[in-house]
Amino acid sequence: MPLQFTAQQRRVVQMVRDTAEHLLIRATAGSGKTTTLTEAAWHLPTPSSALYFVYNKHAAQGVEQRLPPGMQARTLHAYGLGLLARTGRSSELKDDKTADLLDGLGCFEGILARPIDRALRLMLARAWDLYREMQLCASNSDDLALLLTLAGWPPPLPLAPLSPRPPDWRFCVGP
Repeated sequence: MPLQFTAQQRRVVQMVRDTAEHLLIRATAGSGKTTTLTEAAWHLPTPSSALYFVYNKHAAQGVEQRLPPGMQARTLHAYGLGLLARTGRSSELKDDKTADLLDGLGCFEGILARPIDRALRLMLARAWDLYREMQLCASNSDDLALLLTLAGWPPPLPLAPLSPRPPDWRFCVGP
C-alpha cells in the first residue's frame, strides 16, 4: 500500500481486503477515490472475477492498465450491452427513445400534429435528457440558455408559427 495514503484510504483498502460486505465510499472530487479503489483491486482474493466500474470510456482506458491481470474496467452501459450480446437480445439503440416515452405520457398530445413537429418533438426530448443529465435548474436563466443551445434551439429548419395552445395544454414535469 502506498505510503502517501491517508488513514481513510488505508481503511478502504483494508475493508475491501477483509470483508465480503458491499461498501459505499463517499468522497469529494479529487480526493483519491480512483487511486484508492485501484489499489484496493489488488487486495481482492480473486481480482480476475471482479469488475471495475467507471463513469466513462476515457476513465476505463486510463485505469485498466493499472488493474490486476484479468480485471476489466467497464462503464455500466458497456457492461449492459455486453450482457445483451451474450444473451442474444437486441441491443439496438433508439435515437428518439425519450420522445417515445414522453409521447406515452401524453406530453405531446394534441400539440404536435404537423410534419415539422417531428423536429420539435426530438428537440424537446433532447432538452429533457440534457435537463436530467446535467441537473439543470429551470428557474436559472443561464441554465435554460445552455439547455436550449445544447438541445439545438432554434432548430435548423424554419418552424411555422405555433398555433394557440389547446385548452387541455399540459406540462410534463420530471422528478
